[in-house]
Amino acid sequence: MASLSIDNGLHNKYNDISHTIYSDNNITTCEDKSVVESMTDHLKCSNSFNNPIDSNGIIDLEHFRQLLKPETRLVTTIHSNNEIGSIQSIEELVNLCREYGSFDVIIYSDALQSMGKFPIDVSRFGVDLLAICSHKFHELKSIDALYIR
Repeated sequence: MASLSIDNGLHNKYNDISHTIYSDNNITTCEDKSVVESMTDHLKCSNSFNNPIDSNGIIDLEHFRQLLKPETRLVTTIHSNNEIGSIQSIEELVNLCREYGSFDVIIYSDALQSMGKFPIDVSRFGVDLLAICSHKFHELKSIDALYIR
């Protein structure tokens, strides 16, 4: 789902998706493997940057700020991590992107683990793309949704 969401959401807007930021570290993978594979394989992202997360799974916002460039086209992160329980401050990531002047950047959040457990307010988050799936809140499998701003 996450991979398909990114593919469809970005290919229609950009021909060049060369600078992307995702989150990962050696302790736990913050970003779903399919998202990283999609960035490198399907989207041909030649300059993908791994933004470190701390031991609690929270994105290092100062390092994130340093990774932002005028050519940044995609920022992707999960909203909540089902393995360690961390919840990202999506609003802060979006605000940093907008403060930097990266209005062309697409901000994608994988909220698959959050749906049904935490309030999901796309207006408050400010994201461009947000993916959810129904089986995470005890509905039928294979019913997915992609919010597109």
